[in-house]
Amino acid sequence: MIALALVALSGVAAAPVSGAGDALDRAGGALAHGDYAGAAKGYAAAAEMLPRCEPLEYDIGTAAAEAEETGLSVLYLERALRDRPWDSDARQNLERVRQKRVDKVMGQEPGESPLQRLIALVPGRAFFWLGLCAWWLGFALLALRASGVSGFWGRRRWLPVAAIVLAIPLVGFSMAWQMERATAYAVVVSSGSQGIKVHSGPAADLPTSFEVHDGLKVLILDAENGFTHIRLGNGLEGYVPDGDVEAI
Repeated sequence: MIALALVALSGVAAAPVSGAGDALDRAGGALAHGDYAGAAKGYAAAAEMLPRCEPLEYDIGTAAAEAEETGLSVLYLERALRDRPWDSDARQNLERVRQKRVDKVMGQEPGESPLQRLIALVPGRAFFWLGLCAWWLGFALLALRASGVSGFWGRRRWLPVAAIVLAIPLVGFSMAWQMERATAYAVVVSSGSQGIKVHSGPAADLPTSFEVHDGLKVLILDAENGFTHIRLGNGLEGYVPDGDVEAI
């Protein structure tokens, strides 16, 4: 079910606000008339003029799903989940759209192992600062003990060690979160029903060994000569034209 995006337009430059407001109005009108493709197009136009907004990305993905635009739907639902990985509605809609893809993934989608999903739920920045504070607190308490300070802190010999031990997983999870956020994923977005040929190198005249289709999630390895080097969830690699994949 499509929920209307509640986008705060205050604080954005006047011209983008006007344009985004018009785009949202068009999207709302299209939605009211059952024109899901028009709604997705209007929401996407508004998204280009506004700061990244998870509810709007969710609406684009859901409207595109209703319009059977698989690649666009997967792209924006993935973006919504990157910002709010706990959004069960976006996750449910994404799984439904994936079932309609031509490409059937064997095993796990890139970046969606149980550990990676757990890391995505971690408030990485908060964990980093909490871990850093706990680390310094532990060593500060050790220094107090070494200086012979008694009283409340001196009697609790376990407290410095506990603070340092607590800091290790907090910092570790925050570093894993940062690494995962830095990993580049993309979605194959094709306007036609034909598959996209994956080349062995960054040139159109190089051999192709397989194809990818609209809506497939891939890992981006690098980019060269107008081609993007991708890796599939099953380990296959190759090069596709830059315009055939959109970064999440």
